[in-house]
Amino acid sequence: PMEPLPIDLYESISRRGVRLAGVWVSDCSHVFQAVSLVLSGRYGLEKLVTHRLPLSQANEALELVRSRQAMKAVLIP
Repeated sequence: PMEPLPIDLYESISRRGVRLAGVWVSDCSHVFQAVSLVLSGRYGLEKLVTHRLPLSQANEALELVRSRQAMKAVLIP
């Protein structure tokens, strides 16, 4: 939680065509638990990765997942 943030809705949002959306995020412990689970190797989650593509092919990776040709596509920087 932070202090209230004064904002000029007309100048900062409407005039610039900005879309503002709020997100409620849980604490970082969930991310830590998920990463620990994956790194444990206990469940063979690496088998879910069906495609590995360079970052330059991010759009192709998204299309593979969208079209259900890939279960999980990983981008390699």
